[in-house]
Amino acid sequence: MKWSACMVLIGALVLMSCGKRTQTSTEAPEAVNDTGVEASEEMVSPSAEGPTASVIIGRIASLWTDTSTASEATPACLEFPCEAKVEILAIEQMGSSYHGQFEAGTIQLAHFIFSLAPTQDILPELNITLPGLKEGDLFRAQVNYREHGPLQIGSYERLEQ
Repeated sequence: MKWSACMVLIGALVLMSCGKRTQTSTEAPEAVNDTGVEASEEMVSPSAEGPTASVIIGRIASLWTDTSTASEATPACLEFPCEAKVEILAIEQMGSSYHGQFEAGTIQLAHFIFSLAPTQDILPELNITLPGLKEGDLFRAQVNYREHGPLQIGSYERLEQ
């Protein structure tokens, strides 16, 4: 009897010492945002484990034409605008490749891979439908930085102003 009680006690101690360890986490800093646009509270600081793309809130400041990027993009860029000057209003998520290459409050050249036109009719094979953007439109987008050239924007969503 003493032997089995001792074994139960040892087993209970082993189980308690093998329990989950919880790590304390620090809260992420607030998203870079000085324009009143609500930024996501998810990930806002660089992470070596996270996605390489950053997520921004931006506004189309003006359209910009650069025919040199058309050959590396979709055929839609031969007929529709794919470049714009983008005012970065907030950085919601800094991807693992972000090292301060752009900041909120700046205007950056951007290449929209699938064009600034609505994609439903011009790229019906695309898995997502992009609504198109025009000057003054507010949007949230995944941004990839290229060492030489404009920011690269693939998917985006238009936001209400």
